[in-house]
Amino acid sequence: MINKDLHKLKVTILGCGGAGGVPSISSGWGECESNNPKNQRLRSSILVEKSDTKILIDASPDLREQFLRNKIKLIDSVLFTHGHADHSHGINELREVNRVINGPLNIWADKTTLLDLMQRYSYAFEGIKQYETIYKPWLIPNIINTPNEFQVKNIIINPFSQIHGNMTTLGFRINNFAYTTDLNALTKEAVQNLYNLDTWIIGCLTNNTQHPTHVSIEEAIKWVDKFKPKQCIITHMGPTLDYDRVDKLCSSYDIKPAFDGMVINI
Repeated sequence: MINKDLHKLKVTILGCGGAGGVPSISSGWGECESNNPKNQRLRSSILVEKSDTKILIDASPDLREQFLRNKIKLIDSVLFTHGHADHSHGINELREVNRVINGPLNIWADKTTLLDLMQRYSYAFEGIKQYETIYKPWLIPNIINTPNEFQVKNIIINPFSQIHGNMTTLGFRINNFAYTTDLNALTKEAVQNLYNLDTWIIGCLTNNTQHPTHVSIEEAIKWVDKFKPKQCIITHMGPTLDYDRVDKLCSSYDIKPAFDGMVINI
């Protein structure tokens, strides 16, 4: 008998906050109710699992806490959506993964992001000599060329570009699941990957429809109406987006706000 669970995806929201998290240093809790634990948000990243394969998407500055909270030690690879600090400044913590696997760790990003990371964290790409202990990250860079699919063990990933203000970021489709954070407009590549989804996780920093780099809740609702995923999860939320108010605003649609530690089985 075939074990169908081996073909299913498990997605864990490790963090669903914007660049400053919630509460943030500058805004505190903002418009979020501080008594609701679902409003306490680390910076955005997810863990995707399929049977024994584990892929981290983005290495947030909160990576250590995220791994400890979710009892994660071993991952097979890291995918980067882009190089902004809130998505990459946990890169030094990957040294702990190197120690667990006692070897190098593959990371994947587009050429622009890889060059940026290799310049900012050059020591993480220098390797470890045979006689040395693992005292720094030990990363192997791999270039993502959209829209060409690539594979990490038994997981096939379809990457696509998306617009984030004056730059592009990467979205990822895995089976009937898509992850698109940090965007304010869709490319043709993105559109082709967003139909027939079971679950779509999309980043919405605010509900400001005039934001230059992030889509709003109202705009996301229009996209959901167009692409019709079975469910949509909102992530990358700033301190103006209270969990209960977002939940109420989206109650007429198949849309839910994320919270740290949320698990989605697909």
